[in-house]
Amino acid sequence: MTSLVRYGSIFALVALGAACGGDDDGNPLFPTGTGGSNTGGAGGMGGAGGAGGAGGEGGEAGCPDGFEDCDGDPTNGCEVEFASDLANCGACFSVCLGASATCSGGECSGVTELAGLQGEPNHLAVDGTNLYWTSVTDVNLGEVRQMPKQGGAVLNLGVDQPLPGAIAVNATSVFWANLNSPVINRATIGIPDAGLFAQDAGALWGIAADAEAVYWTRDDGELANSGIVRAPLNGGAHTLIVPGSETPYAIAIDSTSVYWTDRSAGQVLKAPLTGGTPEILAETQPQPYSIAVDAAHVYWTNRACSPGGGQAVDCVMRVRKDGMDQPVSLADGQSVPYSIAVDGQHVYWTDAGLQRVLRTPVEGGAIETLASTQAGLVHMVIDDTHVYWANEGDGGSIRKLRK
Repeated sequence: MTSLVRYGSIFALVALGAACGGDDDGNPLFPTGTGGSNTGGAGGMGGAGGAGGAGGEGGEAGCPDGFEDCDGDPTNGCEVEFASDLANCGACFSVCLGASATCSGGECSGVTELAGLQGEPNHLAVDGTNLYWTSVTDVNLGEVRQMPKQGGAVLNLGVDQPLPGAIAVNATSVFWANLNSPVINRATIGIPDAGLFAQDAGALWGIAADAEAVYWTRDDGELANSGIVRAPLNGGAHTLIVPGSETPYAIAIDSTSVYWTDRSAGQVLKAPLTGGTPEILAETQPQPYSIAVDAAHVYWTNRACSPGGGQAVDCVMRVRKDGMDQPVSLADGQSVPYSIAVDGQHVYWTDAGLQRVLRTPVEGGAIETLASTQAGLVHMVIDDTHVYWANEGDGGSIRKLRK
């Protein structure tokens, strides 16, 4: 995949060096994982791309319910019926993909492309109404974008961002990390008012947000200065609340704790949201990468696990939050697992090597392929009804599929 090769140059720009080690087949700029909508990862470099996917907002005045003027041509009026139009299924420019695709009741039978020509979209976040993502549109610049989950107009919340990567959302704001300038920026949901939230140092790989604060992983290259950072939303100073992590990477939170992966140390850890001594939930893990949590467990991807002493493969793993069991593998034989999410019934992940979106029951079992041949597949998020993901290939796109 050409996008994975290109990201190697940015790896040098953010000065992570060889700390992550041995990841020639993957993209070190893409830590991610979520058990909901408030965690994020990091992104990288890409080719030029436009906003894409505009439409579905406004349209021809007086269009009957369920119809819209998507092409803006006054001569053909309200030319689209959302309930059945394959190229505008449920919203303008929401395209049903596949030779056998159908659009019924405004829902595609298979994969829906919500937005195309996105440059190189990377990490996503989701709430009850919208999708949010960072997209690299030039060598060192990118944008932060928002659109309704059903499709429609794409809104640029922040433009000319110096390599936007990790992204998270809470009830009022969107937060993201810029990798070429180690800052956390912020925009109000639905308003293009991007501005500085916190100036930091090092590589800021993962991010999460709740109603009280924003949390991120900082890899400063110095053990004492690397770890988990917390910044209160009320404007107080950000603080390194858990120092001493070698290469803190992806991050997830719940109501009491913060969880993260440390790739070089081979660990999965947790600590109180306000800081404190970290607890190691799993160790001797071969390159733990993405992370997600549900009510009882922590889930992550390993980039080089070797079950049974066989050939090295990647794995999807689980351990109890209270640390009272040993890590177990839910999926062996993976190629390049990236993003991971969990909904209480299934664990979902993207595999960039296999170009597939997959899932398995949280207790383990058969692995189900939800979508295949996804060029440049990287990150994903989920909500109650759908899986959403970003593809870097073919001009860059945001896609979804009903669970």
